[in-house]
Amino acid sequence: MQQLKILLLLSLFAFAERLHAQQPPSMNMEKLASWRDSSLNYNDIWGYADCDGREYAIIGSSLAVHFFDLEDPANPVEIANFPGGDWVIWRDMKTYGHYAYSVCDGCSEGMMVFDLSDLPNSVTKVLQTDQYFSSAHNIYIDVNKGRLHVIGANNGDLIFDLTQTPENPQLINNLSWAGGYAHDLFVRNDTTYGSHGFNGLYVHDVSDPQTDVVLGSLTSYPESGYNHASWLSADGHYLVMADETHDRGLKLVDVSDLSDMTVTDVFRSALLGPAETASIPHNPFIRGNLVICSYYHDGVQVFDFSDPENVQQVAWYDTYPDNTDYNGYQGCWGVYPFLPSGIIIASDITYGLFVLQLDESIPIADLPIDIQTGSYPQDLSLHANPGLSVCEGEEVSLSANAEANSYQWYQNDAPLNGETASVLQVTESGSYYVELSSGQCTVFSEEVFVEVLPAPDTPEISFDGSQLSSSATAASYQWYLDGQPVAGATQATYTPLVSGSYSLEISSDNGCTATSEPLQVTVTSTTTAWAKVGLSAWPNPVSDQLWLQSRAGGDFQVELCDSRGRVLLQQQLKAGSSLQLDLSAWPAGLYLLKAIQEEQTATMKVVVQ
Repeated sequence: MQQLKILLLLSLFAFAERLHAQQPPSMNMEKLASWRDSSLNYNDIWGYADCDGREYAIIGSSLAVHFFDLEDPANPVEIANFPGGDWVIWRDMKTYGHYAYSVCDGCSEGMMVFDLSDLPNSVTKVLQTDQYFSSAHNIYIDVNKGRLHVIGANNGDLIFDLTQTPENPQLINNLSWAGGYAHDLFVRNDTTYGSHGFNGLYVHDVSDPQTDVVLGSLTSYPESGYNHASWLSADGHYLVMADETHDRGLKLVDVSDLSDMTVTDVFRSALLGPAETASIPHNPFIRGNLVICSYYHDGVQVFDFSDPENVQQVAWYDTYPDNTDYNGYQGCWGVYPFLPSGIIIASDITYGLFVLQLDESIPIADLPIDIQTGSYPQDLSLHANPGLSVCEGEEVSLSANAEANSYQWYQNDAPLNGETASVLQVTESGSYYVELSSGQCTVFSEEVFVEVLPAPDTPEISFDGSQLSSSATAASYQWYLDGQPVAGATQATYTPLVSGSYSLEISSDNGCTATSEPLQVTVTSTTTAWAKVGLSAWPNPVSDQLWLQSRAGGDFQVELCDSRGRVLLQQQLKAGSSLQLDLSAWPAGLYLLKAIQEEQTATMKVVVQ
């Protein structure tokens, strides 16, 4: 009974998976063009874009490596083809800068290197060598590190340096894989995801080309078979992998923890379903949230993994409509979905080159960092934050509106030493631009002038016992008490009403500012101060009449000021006399009463109720 339950569950799982695979597509994929020579069979494919953004297809055949101009995607034009010397089933091609590299399996051709710098006019084969190997199954180029990885030549990884002489790769080391023979691999920044056939997936750290460090492996997983190829998402969170075995689905793998990689979903194409479902995925890629995979028998298949646990089939184009069952190995060998225009190129074993397009309404995701195109927007401009004019002591951040593999900033036409980041912090006036490079492609941004305006000299402030004063003449003033602006205190002088830490910010005509050092001020505004000079005032607080009395021997000028220091009332208080001030109509608040006589000033706070 238990065995029956297990069989029933397995049957339900298989049925659900087949239903899952037969969801109707939500995008349209159409053929723009195709090309074939019926005397040839075809294998892998790769794409290339030159510095002007012009696009090309590189496709392998049983005889040669073929180069096509895709300037008009509806009419691909063969520019050149290069026989390697053998009639072969397997070829693989990749690009770095303006060079293309190819290998073949089951052959004696070694490695061929092609110079693409004269495209669209011509392609030149600059090297063919069997010095290091005569036959290899696959290559991958870590463009960020400039390293070419050759696998399937032995049970390891032949690593070549491309940074010094890309036309003549130099061997760095020959690593032996912990997982044994590798059929294919994906590499990003010295981390390789190796497809080791029936041994599964192994992730290697090859930052030291002399040492292979295994970071993790996945050797047991649902619908495992011959682990053939994989591709990593741009954020490095997910990996799609294909087992080149009949009746095996594609797997989406969470690789955020390499010590605990998990399959989140198994999904497949089955254009002959539900009667026939034993399809075979071959070479998968990830563009944005799409898995784009070449399928034996079923052409180019597109899946959406926005929900990693429920990947959906959303589009396809069948390059091999002759299929009536899933026996054998015919149909689509490879696909390349990273051309800047968004068109997709594919290779069918029988029918050759296909140029395809998804719905125009589907936005093209940013090209992954692993693909080096070298094309830039025509209006390459600089963005300045906060602007192109700042005050001395501030800085402008300059950045270009395009990404590149390398940057070099210039000031007044001279390269700035060490300024090779994507953003430049500017603190000096001058003309600035940046040189962007991707592989062999270089472009210069527009030139912008940054003006750093002079700031005014730092003002000095003083206090004479009743009034604060500035040493500087400025376009505007603002006094601060304990770090907060004092409302209305916008003159060169200010009469403080309370004790505290005062400072002054001044502005010049160009809008630049300077702030004084803070000054601690003690305001003496009591009746005692008035009594010392023979004066008295009452009542305080006051609601109507304020009386002033003088017993001093000289006259005083009496001023009543508001909290902003503005003089609201001014009277003369004669020696030995009294004075009545009518404050009955004054707003309630705090005022400052000042008695001024030659060099001395007495102040008193007055509260009007």
